[in-house]
Amino acid sequence: MIIFSVMLALLASCHAPSAKVEKRTYTIGYMICNSEQETLERFKPLTEHLSRKLGVRFEAKAIDTVDFTREVDKLDFTHTNSLLYAIMNRNHGVEILAAEKAGSLGSRAKGLILTLKKKNIRNVRDLKGKSMVFGPMLGPTSYMTQADILIKNGIDPENDLSFYSIPAGTFKHEKVIYGVLLEKFDAGAAPFLDFERMVEDGRIDQNDFTIIA
Repeated sequence: MIIFSVMLALLASCHAPSAKVEKRTYTIGYMICNSEQETLERFKPLTEHLSRKLGVRFEAKAIDTVDFTREVDKLDFTHTNSLLYAIMNRNHGVEILAAEKAGSLGSRAKGLILTLKKKNIRNVRDLKGKSMVFGPMLGPTSYMTQADILIKNGIDPENDLSFYSIPAGTFKHEKVIYGVLLEKFDAGAAPFLDFERMVEDGRIDQNDFTIIA
């Protein structure tokens, strides 16, 4: 679920913004999914649309998930995943103004645990003693869901995997999938949507992989 904290109703209810309000610029902090550039390219059109529609200046700022709690008090509105919203609601008083009820991507928004077919890993329990690469720790479909699945299947990621890692830098989800493909890790945790995009782009062959969860 994507949390979109933009105060559309409140701003739209203002009949004639004062000169003071017109001069103010409101900052919307957008959660970085892949990279700062990709995030700004994706959300600048929306930000500009809000400025035109509401007669108020908005600016877009791309923020890494791990930096959001440090930056949130400097922002007017946020656009984040559900976990970051819960953290910021509890610790910073951020409130939901708009949200996706189910998610426009449907089942494609779910997380995967994938491995190479030639590894002969058939189910989650087979991951005991194996290595694994996860996406960002604050990602519900790149870390949290998969960690929960492991634990429910009797595997403690801290003690029962040979080791695990999280890629640094940008495009972490793609790095997870490439890490599995290049056999740096036995299995990986990534969103289905990223896997699907890489298949469609011809960068990977889905027949090389087994999705075990």
